[in-house]
Amino acid sequence: MKKVVNIFIIAIVGGIAMAGCSQPNKLLVNHQVTGLDTNCYLLYDTKTKEAALFDVGGPIDTLLKVIEQKKLTVKYLFCTHGHGDHVVGLPDIINKFPDAILCIHKQDYEDLYVVGEWAVEYLGQETIGEWIKEMPFFKNVVNFDPDRLGQPDIFLEDNMTFNLGEFEIKTIYTPGHSPGGICFFVENMLFSGDVLFYRKTGRTDMLNGSREDIIQSVQNLFKTLPDETIVYPGHYDFTDIESEKYENEHIRLDTVLFSD
Repeated sequence: MKKVVNIFIIAIVGGIAMAGCSQPNKLLVNHQVTGLDTNCYLLYDTKTKEAALFDVGGPIDTLLKVIEQKKLTVKYLFCTHGHGDHVVGLPDIINKFPDAILCIHKQDYEDLYVVGEWAVEYLGQETIGEWIKEMPFFKNVVNFDPDRLGQPDIFLEDNMTFNLGEFEIKTIYTPGHSPGGICFFVENMLFSGDVLFYRKTGRTDMLNGSREDIIQSVQNLFKTLPDETIVYPGHYDFTDIESEKYENEHIRLDTVLFSD
């Protein structure tokens, strides 16, 4: 996966550098797999050195080295949704970058306080115990205390904009996997969380998930975003909007393929 990351970074830099500027302003992405195979992304403007982190799902030592080496200022901590495997690493990062702006949808933030009880009821304590044996890091997710996040600075909604250096990040409300799912679109990139994956879409049997909502959310992305948009999902490999429109195994542009 690291090799793929480098390919995408070169593509982004090359496309902007060919615009003819002697010192072009660039928007770069670095990536690290964390915790329960959750993708954490570091996005930064090479001119202003402003940076954003998406979905800090565990320790991000590799990304912290990039932040230090590039002398970046972490301006935003973005959450595509509030599931534990996407936020469990945030408290340490908040302590390290206390001026960073924490952004999450209000419903998903509130659900963090009840998801543990829901998981025990839905999965059963025995299943949770078995999962912890197989994946020890899962214990950190199950026992996560939302109070460690403090009060979020901004509750995300649809069509909000955030400036990162000279670039503008736009939010797209995409419920379904969770009630407060948010995708982030900037330039030719979409940070899609667990709504849209490589050839798949997110589960809808989680707390307050909705199959109807995720169908509408994904098809809206297909209909409104450029085909060349690179999709950086919460898990698995990267993809693009055009491929998923016609090759996704769950939801396509005008077709739903979920199996009953």
